[in-house]
Amino acid sequence: MRRKASLSTWVFALGVAVWVVSGVIWWLSAAPLGHDEAQYAMAFQHLLSGEPSRWVYLSKGMHAVAGPGVLLGGGELALRVAPLLCGLGFLLAAAHLAWRVFGATTAAWTVVVLASAKPVVRRSVELLSDFPSTAALLAGTTVVVMEVVQPSRPTGPSWRLLWAAPLFAAAFYLR
Repeated sequence: MRRKASLSTWVFALGVAVWVVSGVIWWLSAAPLGHDEAQYAMAFQHLLSGEPSRWVYLSKGMHAVAGPGVLLGGGELALRVAPLLCGLGFLLAAAHLAWRVFGATTAAWTVVVLASAKPVVRRSVELLSDFPSTAALLAGTTVVVMEVVQPSRPTGPSWRLLWAAPLFAAAFYLR
C-alpha cells in the first residue's frame, strides 16, 4: 500500500525545486566574477603553479571550493559549479537542523523561506566562503543538538558527537 505524501513533504520538495531552479538560472547567467571570487580563483592558480599567495588574508579552505572550477577551465560557469552545490548543501543543512529541533513542518517552511529570498539564492552561486562555511556550521550544530541537547538514548551522547569538531573546524577553515 502506498503512503500519501504529507503537506510538509510537498512544501519541502517545492522549496528545494525553487532553490535549484533559481540557483541554476543565476549560475547560467554567467555574471562576471566579483573581486573576492577572482581572488579565490587566482589564489588557487598560484597554489597549482607553486607561487606564493599574493593575499595572505584569504581563506585557505576556499581553495577546495575554487579548485574544481579552476581545473575545469576557470570560466564563470566552471568556477561556480562547486558554489552551486555548496549552496544546496547549505539549504539542506538548514532544513536538517530545523527538522531536528522543530519538526518537519518548520524544516519545510525554512526551505521555502530561504528559496524565496532572492539575495540569498543569488549569493549561493557565487564563489564566496559564506555558504560553504555556514553549511558546515549548521551541520556541526545539528550534531550537537542531536547528541547533547536532545539525546536519543538515556545513556547520553554517542560517538557521533565527535563529528561536531571537524565540522566546526571546516566552518572556521572555510571562512
